[in-house]
Amino acid sequence: MIFALDGKVEADLGKTVIRINKGNSSSACRMDLNANISLHTDSIMLAICIDELFIEKLSGQGTLPADIKKHPHHLIKKDLTAKAQSISKNILDNSQTPYIKRLLLEAGIVELLIKQHQPDEINMLPAFSNADKARLLEAKIIVEQNLKYPCSLIELSRKTGLNDFKLKKGFKALFGSTVFGYLAERRMNLAYKLLKEGRSVSDVAETVGYKNAHHFTAAFKKHFDLLPSKVSKLMLILMGCWAWM
Repeated sequence: MIFALDGKVEADLGKTVIRINKGNSSSACRMDLNANISLHTDSIMLAICIDELFIEKLSGQGTLPADIKKHPHHLIKKDLTAKAQSISKNILDNSQTPYIKRLLLEAGIVELLIKQHQPDEINMLPAFSNADKARLLEAKIIVEQNLKYPCSLIELSRKTGLNDFKLKKGFKALFGSTVFGYLAERRMNLAYKLLKEGRSVSDVAETVGYKNAHHFTAAFKKHFDLLPSKVSKLMLILMGCWAWM
């Protein structure tokens, strides 16, 4: 399996050449490991080679398709989901202790294998009519307009005329995120913008819908790997640098 986390990656397997860009992945079941891999400047990739016994074990458990080895030259190409990108980065993280690193490595590889070989969720969904898509777009707009006081899924279903299944599955299929995942993303982006403008952490927390500033700080730190209190300070430093220049 090859995952392009940044830049461009090219793998020459002899009879086949794999070319993938940032955010893409490719996998193939082969009996040899001969491959010439080229990375463009500033590219980051993760390559995982798995032996036949491990594949047979997972196939026997039903974790992977039983016929996975019947197509030795069949390539699978997919876009990396946010979850797959997170797993890949965790595998490359060397800050963990050897024991924890080993556990994370094995668990991450198995999960990446499953995601690579399971059918895309969007292909398993029923077809949505144009009317359904219009209602889903309406749901997206309602979420964007109500960051401070968001609707519950029941309220959103009622306002758009969509049933619970179509709302949850359709929203993720069309917009690549759950309703609440999209809400969290929009909240964090707005929070970052307001903090850059010099607003206080408590004021921003309230503006984007957090009653507790500590909960907002934890969510912001998890999303950006940066404390919200550091954003305004960072902007002051940058402004000072620009003024000096």
